Amino acid sequence: MGHPEGTDHETVWCLDAESGKVHWSLTYPCPLLDHLHKGGPGATPTIDGNSVYVNSREGEVRRIDAATGNVDWVVDLGELLEIPLPEWGFTCSVIVRGEELILEAGRVIGLNKETGELKWKTEAHMPGYGTPEVFEFEGKPYLAALNNEGVSLVDLEKKEEISFYEWESPYDTNSTTPLWHDGQLFVSTGYNIGCGLLNFDGQELTLDWQNKNMRNHMNSCVLKDGWLYGFDGNSHNRRTVTLKCVNWNTGELSWTERDLGCGALVATQEHLVILSDEGELVLADLDPQSFKERGRLKVLDEQCWTMPVLCNGYVYCRGAEGSLACVDLDTARAAE
Repeated sequence: MGHPEGTDHETVWCLDAESGKVHWSLTYPCPLLDHLHKGGPGATPTIDGNSVYVNSREGEVRRIDAATGNVDWVVDLGELLEIPLPEWGFTCSVIVRGEELILEAGRVIGLNKETGELKWKTEAHMPGYGTPEVFEFEGKPYLAALNNEGVSLVDLEKKEEISFYEWESPYDTNSTTPLWHDGQLFVSTGYNIGCGLLNFDGQELTLDWQNKNMRNHMNSCVLKDGWLYGFDGNSHNRRTVTLKCVNWNTGELSWTERDLGCGALVATQEHLVILSDEGELVLADLDPQSFKERGRLKVLDEQCWTMPVLCNGYVYCRGAEGSLACVDLDTARAAE
């Protein structure tokens, strides 16, 4: 998804994964919404069988035929829920669960994926800018959503909010996804609020620990073998942002690394795949004891806040002005 320069439209592209050739594109009206950043879409397309689901910056959810780019239906979240456009728009990616689509837009909602019909909704909060986490606990399905008032815990069988933990940040900027592991949720936000681990017993959320060692502004951490890896700090002051490794159980800091700005990362079994906010792709060992860089390659010449995507041995990197680069992971490993 992108926003062609000089237009008031968003575009969804279907590209050949190996060549970048455009198979089809779909364009629709949508403002840039470039308040304090480059603007453009903030959600990721979701593929389910022969359908693609997208959520525009204005909150128009579309079901698109993956083969042709034809639109099956459109639902406007603002009209559906009778809410104004959030300051930074709607940025929740669509979650597919069975025959339902789930989104957070202040309320957590369920839509019929075939028709777009609203099936259920939870109580209202101020919309956040992340995507919820779906998980199972003791054989039952739940969802955790970080809105701009706190963490909403939803029982997906009852279709209702069963617990809420207040977690606010300045300027209403809660933008990350809660991370679930073994009966606990990790939450992190920027503007010096920090992070915390919440316990869940099937009924309510309670605090285990809280500190300021990991203050994610936009991009969430990754969890591997009991260690959290992520960016601590805010995008407007990139020189103070550091990549950190923090212990899941205690919140204790293990190591820090500078000079990557407010970037984003994913993990393989052995490596961190990092995209700096200035377009450098960095490969590092997945090591909780120290940061060990294995390769670095300049791939884009623009601001980069989008998480890199790893698929079939390739890394796809997107810039804030719409550029897309594909790098063979072996090339990144070999880069000096």
